[in-house]
Amino acid sequence: MEIRPPEPPPHAQSWSQGLAPRYIALFLLVVYFDQLPRRPLAIGGLLPSAGGLAIGAIFAVLLFFRPLALSGLVSRGRLEDVCARTFGPGAAWLVPGLTMGLAHVVWFAVAIDYATDVSLRGLVGLGLIDASVLQPQRFGGRELPGGLVLWVAVVWSLASAFLGLLTYRLVAAVMAGYQPFVAVALAVAAGWALPKASGFIPSGVDPLTDRAVAVGHGLAAAATMIEFLLGFFATHAALGVDWGRASREPADVEIGGWVGIALAALTTGCLALLIVAGAEAGSVTDADSTGGPANQDRPALAATSPAEPELRLTVREALSSGLLPAPVAGILFLVLGVGLLGPVCFAPLLIARFMGILIPSAPSWAWTLLGAVGAWPLILLRIPQRLDLVLTGLGITIGPMLGVLAADWWRTRGRGAASPGIRIPALMAWLAGMVFGGVLAVVAQRSTAIVPTLAAYAVACLVALPFGRRAVESQAPPESETSTDRAGPPHPPPPERPE
Repeated sequence: MEIRPPEPPPHAQSWSQGLAPRYIALFLLVVYFDQLPRRPLAIGGLLPSAGGLAIGAIFAVLLFFRPLALSGLVSRGRLEDVCARTFGPGAAWLVPGLTMGLAHVVWFAVAIDYATDVSLRGLVGLGLIDASVLQPQRFGGRELPGGLVLWVAVVWSLASAFLGLLTYRLVAAVMAGYQPFVAVALAVAAGWALPKASGFIPSGVDPLTDRAVAVGHGLAAAATMIEFLLGFFATHAALGVDWGRASREPADVEIGGWVGIALAALTTGCLALLIVAGAEAGSVTDADSTGGPANQDRPALAATSPAEPELRLTVREALSSGLLPAPVAGILFLVLGVGLLGPVCFAPLLIARFMGILIPSAPSWAWTLLGAVGAWPLILLRIPQRLDLVLTGLGITIGPMLGVLAADWWRTRGRGAASPGIRIPALMAWLAGMVFGGVLAVVAQRSTAIVPTLAAYAVACLVALPFGRRAVESQAPPESETSTDRAGPPHPPPPERPE
């Protein structure tokens, strides 16, 4: 069926103006590429990891992003409108309300934790604070962040929440011009590591479980890469509906998706692989040449790295291990930290937008404050340090929702209005996907050649397809979906201010 979107609204943008640069900025976040190489490099090496990254990028565009963005383009509706058509208006409090609201509380905690960590590492590299203040402290048999880390995270979370609420358009404009500096910082680190990266040899030990695996286990490395990328992108793919709404024509969605998502995810991911591979290969070389531990003569910046096995093979650890001179690494850390200003300001707005569906009368500032406070326990428990588990949890929750929305798009091509009440088959398909993905996520802790997020998406989509509605060509979208005078063009992550 031919895709025939209505006339573009006045604020519609081409792929090169809005969709592509904003998604490129997403994949320039240190949250994306920091822990990406950790497990795949250790068990598979460079080429299988890069191959899995390429496959994951294709899945992200074709399965996660494209159906939702085209649905927004054809209906000119927001994510809330598309979910209402698929799941029924009566389920709005759950999908997207509670689901997307809680997901962004998690994302806010992750962004604040990373912003705090890389910024303080930068100050350590420049010699402005002592590295010992960043070491975790034990309390009741559990490791917790240090006092300075917690204080900075609390202040930053409150300040960024209100900054985003009051001046989010200004923040979006500033960050649009800042992201090239992050790209330059990442390229500098990769260029520094490139001469040593060719000497990287997989350890054959899974850094998350400390279990030995077959060296060069390419399938497991590729599957782990795909799972990480799709888990990271799932929440942001849902907002692709809003980007489709703000696009002019289908070509903008197609080109913007391949450039802003596939190419950007592959490029930044490969740079991260080179950085970590170069640092690890250089560490082995130094150890062989000196006859002792590779890190014994490393600068003080290395002291910022908690001695936990699950934190090995990350970009942060590579930069902290002596790959670069300490002052240079410190500057790069500060650049990466400032690059997180956008997410830490926008996530509370998205919390207010989606949680506001539950209680529409509640003011936006109350939801942003609750979102900031809700992130504190996650930071205190150091949940973002196991980002692979966080992303799998988000993937098996949001992924099936994307699968049901994609099935609805393939059946209706975005035509037709929402039916009253709740569409039980759609909710059951979403639940089936979550349950199946959850079971696979448990199994994946032992067998790395599993992609729970992709499996959860596929099950939900296949269950939803037989119960989907046929396209209704003669029925135009309701006025609430086609209206474009509520706000200007979206500024990712949030396309518009919560109403």
